[in-house]
Amino acid sequence: MSAQHFDDSLQTQAVFPTLTGVPDLLTDHAAARLHRKRRLHRDRHVRLPGEESTRNPRLDVLVGVNLDGGTIRIVVRGTVTGQNLRAVYVLAKRANGVAEDLDIVVDFRDAAVEPGPLEEILSVSREGRLPASVDPFQSPCRLLVLQPAVTTLAE
Repeated sequence: MSAQHFDDSLQTQAVFPTLTGVPDLLTDHAAARLHRKRRLHRDRHVRLPGEESTRNPRLDVLVGVNLDGGTIRIVVRGTVTGQNLRAVYVLAKRANGVAEDLDIVVDFRDAAVEPGPLEEILSVSREGRLPASVDPFQSPCRLLVLQPAVTTLAE
């Protein structure tokens, strides 16, 4: 490195000194993002089966596809209510759209399900068609339901 190049870099630092007293916008932005992320994680409290909820419960859902075995498995965790059962139906409709000859297994064993929604999805399973509000074409659907160990009482 030549002496002339070294002197130019020193001059550049002298011309553009760091500003003191000015907030670092990048640090403020990162702090705000971290605060939002913490708030989101706080709101995503995982409820155990049977635990009462004071707000609209969220579901944790895992979908697995086994084309060799001919099944699509929807594992549901959380508290299943009449309000969020529609989300399970929508997932079942999407799974049915992959191929109509697949069995769709809805696994509620790790969930707490209110009695009304449980009876509703069991009757849908017996009928072999999803509700018309979710599937207006009423495509055949082979829905199998694994029942939960615990059912919750409606509030």
